[in-house]
Amino acid sequence: MTCTTLPSAVSVTLTFLVCMAFQFSANRSFTFRASGRISVQLLRYFAMAGLNYLLTLVVIYALVDMMRQAAITGVVVSTVLTAATGFLLSLVWVFQR
Repeated sequence: MTCTTLPSAVSVTLTFLVCMAFQFSANRSFTFRASGRISVQLLRYFAMAGLNYLLTLVVIYALVDMMRQAAITGVVVSTVLTAATGFLLSLVWVFQR
């Protein structure tokens, strides 16, 4: 099933950017209850987000474009991987708990 005529990389990018601001605020305030310098945390968060963005693009490209798997397969795999890397990096580096 196709939900859009946009290339997968564009769809992933738009979704990623929309969620980014909410995720930072929620993670900082609720998940990690961080109180450190927000400027440092934002820079680290953007670096982590960039890494997760690249990971998402690689997974989507490999599974959907190269291996011709269903788009949902790429979404599920990339979501699991980026959730794990995002949580671990947030815990030990971005918000330093």
